Amino acid sequence: MLFPVAKEPMAMITVPFNDAINSTTLSASSKPIGGSISNIQANNDAIPSTKVTITKTITPTIPAIDYQRPLGVIDKYVLLSELGQDHLYPVYLASSIFDCPEKDGSNLVVLKAIPVADYRGSFQNETNVFQLKYHKNLLNCTEVIKNVKFHFSSFPKKSAEGNRPTPSDEFYHILILKYHANGDFLELVKKRRLEERVARYYFGQILDAVEYLHSNGYCHRDLKIENILLDQNFNLVLTDFGHSVKYKDQDGEKLFIDKSSVTTPGICPPEFHQGQGYRGTQMDIFALGKLLLIFITGFNPFSNTKTTDQNYGMVLKGHWSIYWRLMKAWMKKRWIKVGNFSKDFKALIEMMLNPDPTKRPATIQEIRESSWFKKVKPASAEEVQMEMIRMKTQV
Repeated sequence: MLFPVAKEPMAMITVPFNDAINSTTLSASSKPIGGSISNIQANNDAIPSTKVTITKTITPTIPAIDYQRPLGVIDKYVLLSELGQDHLYPVYLASSIFDCPEKDGSNLVVLKAIPVADYRGSFQNETNVFQLKYHKNLLNCTEVIKNVKFHFSSFPKKSAEGNRPTPSDEFYHILILKYHANGDFLELVKKRRLEERVARYYFGQILDAVEYLHSNGYCHRDLKIENILLDQNFNLVLTDFGHSVKYKDQDGEKLFIDKSSVTTPGICPPEFHQGQGYRGTQMDIFALGKLLLIFITGFNPFSNTKTTDQNYGMVLKGHWSIYWRLMKAWMKKRWIKVGNFSKDFKALIEMMLNPDPTKRPATIQEIRESSWFKKVKPASAEEVQMEMIRMKTQV
């Protein structure tokens, strides 16, 4: 095990916070899970052609946290706030009791709590990935604390959906994760679609992350924009490895079907809904195609891959020309600035989202060898940073 692990079960206690720690203006971004991208705002200015040089690290802007009134203390971490109510399991923003709060939130961490009784195997799946060597585009875990019982001074509210256990009900394993103050990629793409060169920049980064998982024998199985964060320099960070498992065994590549196929329903490839199950790498490549389409268009291209979904239904019937015409019409209706999709872009999307998994790219390298990926020059890191800052400050 690569992480320090608590040897004995421990309880989280709520205590008065030391007055020596001052109240500091910091913020936490809430991470939405599920749902479609809609209500996109209009303007989408292109990246400036002039070269911009950034000589210092960008300082994120974050909302106020009351350090005088933490939720509680667990081990050496002070729980400052819960991050959203839409997570499957509780997620908290925290800081170490040994650190003075930094303005930019650089010493904050995220505590992800997974029930000991979780039947999905989420904890084991997450820790398996976290024990791989560091990769800059994968979320980093620094510590694991096992068998934690939550105790709060005030009873925590249940999630709106009522499908999540109350934190005081059972024992949890805790993952201590790096906090990324620039938050969720979804929140920016909801404001404005990505200019093509920026989309190429981020698509290259997520290909690197997924290829790294595949090269180590794992498939992600939950590739969606809700599971992407941005670090302090606006680089992509892939998260949520609760569904990440080995995609092959001694008999070859596994077929995920029935209970072994559990993941987010909206990104299951069409072969799953046809009762054939799916292969892990083929599913990831399908999900990457949907992600690229979201990057370029700014909204969810289909809700699921069942025959009942009107949008993907056109793909199932092979009516791509109609699909692309309707895609442009949807974007114009939402006042999204759009030109013609290039022939190379459409060819790549049609290949990655092909209902027949054997006709999709077999590897990440095949995607890199596509005409669109080769011909579109990615924006520079400086250009991307400036564009993301514009999007972040857009009301």
